[in-house]
Amino acid sequence: IWEGDGKQVNITIGGHRHSFCWYAFTDQSTTLIVGSNVGKTESSENFLNALKNGGANSGVYSIGVLIDNRLSDTDLSPINHFMKEHNIVLARTFPGNSKSNGIIENNFSIFERFVGDINISGKSNEDIAQSIAQAMVEVFTQLRNNQPRKRLHGATPKERAENSRRPEHQRSAV
Repeated sequence: IWEGDGKQVNITIGGHRHSFCWYAFTDQSTTLIVGSNVGKTESSENFLNALKNGGANSGVYSIGVLIDNRLSDTDLSPINHFMKEHNIVLARTFPGNSKSNGIIENNFSIFERFVGDINISGKSNEDIAQSIAQAMVEVFTQLRNNQPRKRLHGATPKERAENSRRPEHQRSAV
């Protein structure tokens, strides 16, 4: 079963904020993000593009999809048609209960912690490119520092650094 939901993504360029909706589907059994799409709003079009991306990435569609209740009946019409055409069961979560689709919500929390809003600044194309490069490096650093490592016995580099204890004679040098 796949869980689907939308998350607002904000990018500020030169002081102007642009908001988008990242719609994503996560496999409940593996927590893998199977498909996603970035669109202007949380809509049936964005939903279906993300679902189709998941089908293309996985080679199959899930037998069931769990979504929240924010999409209107009008938005659900093309979704219901697609689901019926592909024999996918659509289930809607209880309003205001993030635990009923907790895997996708957890992924969005991780995204918020590691990525958050992106701010791009610069007057020239080179300045803007450098600002984008800085944002890319910050995202990579967060992901790298927070991924468990075998050589650290399942701990993340960040956890290991936070939990390490320096000998007293080295603390003053820091």
